[in-house]
Amino acid sequence: MKFILISVLCELLFGNIAMAEISHESSANNSYANVRVVGPCRFRMEDLFGGRLATYKDKEGIYFLPWVGPQRFKSGSFSLSCVKATDEKIAIYLDGKLIDGRWWRCSSYPCTEMEPYEKKANAKTVPLKGRNWLGIAYTADDTTGDERKRARRFRFCLVHEKNALCGRIPVQWLSNPKGRDDLPRIKAILESVEFVDPVDLPTTSTDGPPAVVTEGR
Repeated sequence: MKFILISVLCELLFGNIAMAEISHESSANNSYANVRVVGPCRFRMEDLFGGRLATYKDKEGIYFLPWVGPQRFKSGSFSLSCVKATDEKIAIYLDGKLIDGRWWRCSSYPCTEMEPYEKKANAKTVPLKGRNWLGIAYTADDTTGDERKRARRFRFCLVHEKNALCGRIPVQWLSNPKGRDDLPRIKAILESVEFVDPVDLPTTSTDGPPAVVTEGR
Protein backbone atom coordinates (compact mmCIF):
# COMPACT_ATOMS: atom_id res chain seq x y z
CA MET A 1 0.00 0.00 0.00
CA LYS A 2 2.84 2.39 0.89
CA PHE A 3 4.51 1.61 -2.44
CA ILE A 4 1.33 2.45 -4.33
CA LEU A 5 0.90 5.77 -2.50
CA ILE A 6 4.53 6.74 -3.07
CA SER A 7 4.30 5.78 -6.76
CA VAL A 8 1.12 7.83 -7.20
CA LEU A 9 2.74 10.86 -5.55
CA CYS A 10 5.83 10.50 -7.75
CA GLU A 11 3.70 10.20 -10.86
CA LEU A 12 1.73 13.30 -9.93
CA LEU A 13 4.80 15.31 -8.90
CA PHE A 14 7.08 14.50 -11.80
CA GLY A 15 4.23 14.25 -14.27
CA ASN A 16 3.11 17.79 -13.43
CA ILE A 17 6.68 19.08 -13.67
CA ALA A 18 7.20 17.42 -17.03
CA MET A 19 3.87 18.69 -18.33
CA ALA A 20 4.85 22.18 -17.20
CA GLU A 21 7.91 21.87 -19.44
CA ILE A 22 5.68 20.95 -22.37
CA SER A 23 3.37 23.88 -21.57
CA HIS A 24 6.41 26.18 -21.58
CA GLU A 25 7.44 24.92 -25.02
CA SER A 26 3.90 25.19 -26.37
CA SER A 27 3.41 28.77 -25.16
CA ALA A 28 6.53 29.79 -27.09
CA ASN A 29 4.89 28.77 -30.37
CA ASN A 30 1.35 27.38 -30.34
CA SER A 31 1.65 26.09 -33.92
CA TYR A 32 4.09 23.45 -32.65
CA ALA A 33 2.06 22.46 -29.59
CA ASN A 34 1.77 18.82 -30.64
CA VAL A 35 5.37 18.34 -31.83
CA ARG A 36 7.41 16.27 -29.38
CA VAL A 37 11.19 16.14 -29.23
CA VAL A 38 13.11 13.17 -27.83
CA GLY A 39 16.77 13.38 -28.77
CA PRO A 40 17.04 13.48 -32.58
CA CYS A 41 13.47 12.15 -32.96
CA ARG A 42 10.82 14.77 -33.78
CA PHE A 43 7.24 13.55 -33.94
CA ARG A 44 3.57 14.19 -33.26
CA MET A 45 1.74 11.85 -30.92
CA GLU A 46 -1.79 11.76 -29.56
CA ASP A 47 -2.49 11.59 -25.81
CA LEU A 48 -4.97 8.70 -25.64
CA PHE A 49 -6.84 6.70 -22.97
CA GLY A 50 -6.18 9.25 -20.22
CA GLY A 51 -2.42 9.19 -20.86
CA ARG A 52 -0.02 12.02 -21.66
CA LEU A 53 3.49 12.34 -23.01
CA ALA A 54 6.06 14.42 -21.17
CA THR A 55 9.65 15.18 -22.14
CA TYR A 56 12.74 16.19 -20.18
CA LYS A 57 15.09 18.68 -21.82
CA ASP A 58 14.18 17.23 -25.21
CA LYS A 59 16.31 14.18 -24.37
CA GLU A 60 13.98 11.65 -22.75
CA GLY A 61 10.29 10.97 -23.14
CA ILE A 62 7.85 9.30 -20.80
CA TYR A 63 4.22 8.49 -21.48
CA PHE A 64 2.25 8.58 -18.23
CA LEU A 65 -0.72 6.20 -18.02
CA PRO A 66 -3.55 5.93 -15.48
CA TRP A 67 -3.24 2.81 -13.35
CA VAL A 68 -6.17 3.53 -11.06
CA GLY A 69 -9.78 3.96 -12.16
CA PRO A 70 -11.70 2.49 -15.11
CA GLN A 71 -8.95 3.19 -17.69
CA ARG A 72 -6.10 1.81 -15.58
CA PHE A 73 -3.08 0.14 -17.18
CA LYS A 74 -0.74 -2.53 -15.85
CA SER A 75 2.09 0.01 -15.72
CA GLY A 76 1.95 3.64 -14.67
CA SER A 77 4.14 4.73 -17.58
CA PHE A 78 6.62 3.76 -20.24
CA SER A 79 9.73 5.55 -21.41
CA LEU A 80 10.63 6.54 -24.96
CA SER A 81 14.24 6.71 -26.16
CA CYS A 82 15.51 7.81 -29.55
CA VAL A 83 18.46 5.74 -30.79
CA LYS A 84 20.35 5.24 -34.02
CA ALA A 85 18.49 2.78 -36.23
CA THR A 86 21.28 0.22 -36.42
CA ASP A 87 20.74 -3.51 -35.95
CA GLU A 88 22.90 -3.44 -32.82
CA LYS A 89 21.12 -0.53 -31.12
CA ILE A 90 17.66 -1.84 -31.97
CA ALA A 91 18.54 -5.32 -30.67
CA ILE A 92 19.74 -3.80 -27.39
CA TYR A 93 16.52 -1.85 -26.84
CA LEU A 94 14.34 -4.76 -27.91
CA ASP A 95 16.50 -7.14 -25.90
CA GLY A 96 16.12 -9.44 -28.86
CA LYS A 97 16.13 -9.98 -32.60
CA LEU A 98 14.02 -11.87 -35.11
CA ILE A 99 16.21 -14.52 -36.80
CA ASP A 100 14.77 -16.85 -39.43
CA GLY A 101 11.23 -16.31 -38.16
CA ARG A 102 12.08 -16.90 -34.49
CA TRP A 103 12.82 -14.41 -31.72
CA TRP A 104 16.20 -14.60 -30.02
CA ARG A 105 17.09 -12.70 -26.86
CA CYS A 106 20.32 -11.08 -25.77
CA SER A 107 22.36 -13.31 -23.49
CA SER A 108 25.11 -10.73 -22.98
CA TYR A 109 25.46 -6.96 -22.95
CA PRO A 110 25.60 -5.12 -25.26
CA CYS A 111 23.86 -7.96 -27.06
CA THR A 112 26.98 -9.49 -28.59
CA GLU A 113 25.67 -12.98 -27.89
CA MET A 114 22.12 -14.25 -28.36
CA GLU A 115 20.06 -17.33 -27.62
CA PRO A 116 16.59 -18.39 -28.79
CA TYR A 117 13.68 -17.71 -26.46
CA GLU A 118 12.46 -20.89 -24.81
CA LYS A 119 9.06 -22.13 -25.93
CA LYS A 120 7.29 -21.20 -22.69
CA ALA A 121 8.27 -17.54 -23.19
CA ASN A 122 5.71 -17.51 -26.04
CA ALA A 123 7.65 -14.82 -27.96
CA LYS A 124 5.50 -13.39 -30.77
CA THR A 125 5.90 -10.63 -33.33
CA VAL A 126 3.43 -7.75 -32.91
CA PRO A 127 2.45 -5.94 -36.14
CA LEU A 128 2.39 -2.16 -35.93
CA LYS A 129 0.91 0.10 -38.60
CA GLY A 130 3.09 3.19 -38.97
CA ARG A 131 2.26 6.44 -40.70
CA ASN A 132 5.83 7.08 -41.87
CA TRP A 133 7.84 4.51 -39.91
CA LEU A 134 8.51 0.80 -39.73
CA GLY A 135 7.53 -1.00 -36.52
CA ILE A 136 9.65 -3.76 -35.01
CA ALA A 137 7.91 -5.21 -31.96
CA TYR A 138 7.17 -8.38 -30.05
CA THR A 139 5.85 -9.75 -26.77
CA ALA A 140 7.54 -12.31 -24.54
CA ASP A 141 6.46 -13.81 -21.21
CA ASP A 142 8.55 -13.78 -18.04
CA THR A 143 9.72 -17.29 -17.20
CA THR A 144 11.61 -16.61 -13.97
CA GLY A 145 10.97 -14.70 -10.76
CA ASP A 146 7.94 -14.47 -8.50
CA GLU A 147 5.05 -16.10 -10.38
CA ARG A 148 2.63 -13.50 -9.01
CA LYS A 149 4.64 -10.72 -10.68
CA ARG A 150 5.44 -12.33 -14.00
CA ALA A 151 4.23 -10.36 -16.99
CA ARG A 152 3.89 -10.44 -20.74
CA ARG A 153 6.24 -7.68 -21.83
CA PHE A 154 5.89 -5.66 -25.01
CA ARG A 155 9.05 -4.27 -26.61
CA PHE A 156 9.03 -1.98 -29.63
CA CYS A 157 11.03 0.30 -31.92
CA LEU A 158 9.51 2.70 -34.46
CA VAL A 159 12.13 3.13 -37.17
CA HIS A 160 12.18 6.37 -39.16
CA GLU A 161 15.10 6.92 -41.53
CA LYS A 162 18.29 6.94 -39.39
CA ASN A 163 16.58 6.92 -35.97
CA ALA A 164 14.28 4.69 -33.95
CA LEU A 165 11.91 5.52 -31.10
CA CYS A 166 12.03 2.60 -28.67
CA GLY A 167 10.47 1.47 -25.41
CA ARG A 168 8.99 -1.43 -23.45
CA ILE A 169 6.07 -2.01 -21.12
CA PRO A 170 4.27 -4.93 -19.38
CA VAL A 171 0.85 -5.45 -20.99
CA GLN A 172 -0.59 -8.43 -19.10
CA TRP A 173 -0.03 -10.18 -15.76
CA LEU A 174 0.43 -13.90 -16.33
CA SER A 175 -1.14 -14.72 -12.97
CA ASN A 176 -4.41 -13.30 -14.33
CA PRO A 177 -4.63 -14.47 -17.97
CA LYS A 178 -8.32 -13.49 -18.18
CA GLY A 179 -7.59 -9.93 -17.08
CA ARG A 180 -7.60 -7.03 -19.50
CA ASP A 181 -4.77 -7.05 -22.03
CA ASP A 182 -3.25 -3.57 -22.43
CA LEU A 183 -1.58 -4.34 -25.76
CA PRO A 184 -4.38 -3.07 -28.06
CA ARG A 185 -4.42 0.32 -26.34
CA ILE A 186 -0.63 0.61 -26.26
CA LYS A 187 -0.58 -0.19 -29.98
CA ALA A 188 -3.15 2.55 -30.64
CA ILE A 189 -1.01 5.07 -28.76
CA LEU A 190 2.12 4.16 -30.73
CA GLU A 191 0.32 4.07 -34.06
CA SER A 192 -0.65 7.73 -33.55
CA VAL A 193 3.05 8.66 -33.88
CA GLU A 194 4.02 10.61 -37.01
CA PHE A 195 7.61 11.74 -37.44
CA VAL A 196 8.31 15.27 -38.69
CA ASP A 197 11.39 16.87 -40.20
CA PRO A 198 13.71 18.66 -37.74
CA VAL A 199 13.56 21.83 -39.86
CA ASP A 200 9.89 22.17 -38.93
CA LEU A 201 10.74 22.84 -35.30
CA PRO A 202 11.66 25.98 -33.34
CA THR A 203 14.62 25.87 -30.95
CA THR A 204 13.50 25.47 -27.32
CA SER A 205 15.22 25.02 -24.00
CA THR A 206 13.75 23.72 -20.74
CA ASP A 207 15.05 22.89 -17.31
CA GLY A 208 13.80 20.56 -14.59
CA PRO A 209 14.27 17.18 -12.96
CA PRO A 210 14.01 13.98 -15.01
CA ALA A 211 10.72 12.09 -15.23
CA VAL A 212 10.38 8.87 -13.23
CA VAL A 213 9.05 5.59 -14.61
CA THR A 214 6.71 3.79 -12.25
CA GLU A 215 5.03 0.42 -12.58
CA GLY A 216 1.89 -0.58 -10.78
CA ARG A 217 -0.30 -3.63 -10.49
